[in-house]
Amino acid sequence: MSDQIQTLFARALSAYIPPPQMTVSEWADKFRYLSQESSSNPGKYSSDMTPYAVAWMDSANDPTASGTVLMVASQLGKTEVLNNIVGYFMDIEPAPMLMVQPTIDLAESWSKERLAPMIRDTPALREKVSDARSRDSGNTLLHKTFPGGNIAMAGANAPSGLASRPRRVVLLDEEDRFPPSAGTEGDPASLAIRRTETFWNPVIYETSTPTVKGTSRIEARFEESDQRRWHCPCPECGALQILKWSQVRHEHEDGQDAWYECEACTAHLTDDQRRIMVRSGKWIAEYPERTLRGYHLNGIASMFRHKRGFTSRLHQMVADHLSAKRKGKEVLRTWVNTFLAETWEEEGESLAWEPLLQRRENWGDFPAGGLVITVGADIQGDRVEMEFVAWGTDEESWSLDYVVIMGDFNRPEVQAAVDEQLQRKFTHPTGIDLRVMCAFMDSGHKAKAVYQFVKKRERLKTYACKGRGGPAIPLISRPSRQGTVRAALFSVGSDTAKDIIYSRLQTADLGPGYMHFPSDRDETWFRQLTSEVKVTRYKDGIPYTKFENASKARNEALDCRVYALGALQLLNINWKKLAASFLPVDAPPTDTALPAKKSPRPPRKSSGWVNTW
Repeated sequence: MSDQIQTLFARALSAYIPPPQMTVSEWADKFRYLSQESSSNPGKYSSDMTPYAVAWMDSANDPTASGTVLMVASQLGKTEVLNNIVGYFMDIEPAPMLMVQPTIDLAESWSKERLAPMIRDTPALREKVSDARSRDSGNTLLHKTFPGGNIAMAGANAPSGLASRPRRVVLLDEEDRFPPSAGTEGDPASLAIRRTETFWNPVIYETSTPTVKGTSRIEARFEESDQRRWHCPCPECGALQILKWSQVRHEHEDGQDAWYECEACTAHLTDDQRRIMVRSGKWIAEYPERTLRGYHLNGIASMFRHKRGFTSRLHQMVADHLSAKRKGKEVLRTWVNTFLAETWEEEGESLAWEPLLQRRENWGDFPAGGLVITVGADIQGDRVEMEFVAWGTDEESWSLDYVVIMGDFNRPEVQAAVDEQLQRKFTHPTGIDLRVMCAFMDSGHKAKAVYQFVKKRERLKTYACKGRGGPAIPLISRPSRQGTVRAALFSVGSDTAKDIIYSRLQTADLGPGYMHFPSDRDETWFRQLTSEVKVTRYKDGIPYTKFENASKARNEALDCRVYALGALQLLNINWKKLAASFLPVDAPPTDTALPAKKSPRPPRKSSGWVNTW
């Protein structure tokens, strides 16, 4: 009997061998190896690094659990837990599995960067999944087979991957990033979970950091669960307590002296004592009678070492929090979602324009903090409206000018007037002449004329754009080619951009993200800037937020700022290097306009201060 036939025979028989009695965490401690590509500590896996995650894994072996919900902070080992579950059901209890990521691209990334290295570096799995290069291996990027089962990987945005054959194990990763609907098929999470209906012993995991209160899927699911929280004993008095950010204290302005204060005895606990607390913790359910297992844990429980430059992990936590506060509400919201694992509650659905009118100021010919200029242009049937925005470090902004050019954009004289505006020079207080670095022009109206206009000016970074509404749309996308002239067209995530703008309009502190307005800007412009309202809508029973202009008020000022922000995103500026180029003050004037380029290419990292296309 040839070696190949013996191998096939052994693999066939292995499907009938009774699995050993062990849990997912026991399997991981015995067999799992961490890969160098995806772990800061490659080598043998040990659950000692994440003691709180043992219960997450072993919930898969609990016959009384109807499902598992993980509403936990980033960097707490959640991804490795999902990997261990996949490895266990490949090796010990072979079953058909489905891994769902928010998009197809992320599903492919997980397959290449997580699954494939785990199979390669874990001997218990290596022999069970055939090499993709072998004939009839059943191993592709989004589908892998093993004796007794298989695993398919899908994106929540692709209904075809969710409505396939039955699956015993369904893993939903970063569920709050799922779109409201998978095409026209409905809620992607429900579609995936429905695949388990024919199994009496399904294993369902839903995991995510939360997002916005009222629309967060993972928060809604956690509230339906038994709501387990990690209770840690104080090493001084023994009192059990949930780790809370309010108990993280410091006196030094940068947090280098940070400590954790016990709620019961007010002891000042060091970072090492915090680790002892976490290691000694236990899960306590608020509603133990419920069968859906739910786990909530924030980043204070992290057992990983602090980064270089910090005195302790607590110091790093405080520094990250202070940095998020300085950079504005959108960054602080990310910190609340990803570190505290809590939803962000919006303060209001609409903005009043009157307080913004009172913020007008006079900065002379040009603001000293402005370092680069972008333009957002909105094309209407009888006019073109343009905003010139100066941007400074950490996207502090100054509205330099707002120009309205009357006339049909199809007319040569209107295009000549727009071109003249785009060629304007502004003199910085240092004496440096600044030109428009990038301009986005809306192609929703007069598309053919816009494509012809921008095609001739792509070397000057003048591009066509189109707003694209909806949740979780990137601020800008890779360009497509449009029209007979094959002009570059960028999609701008309009709801994403408006979310950033509205958050910054509420920023009261000068600095990162703050929006400055000139003393001569009129009331009408401020009304347009705040004309839309953020509302919650439902699609197939799933809530999502969007911006609406219910009153049909003019909103060109808001649209222009959206496009100017999109143009800035395209530049991908290194603010530190750019600011340094303006020093010393008596440096000889230079022109910051980039040299002419050919047609745009997908973005790539630049060694300078701005992205080169």
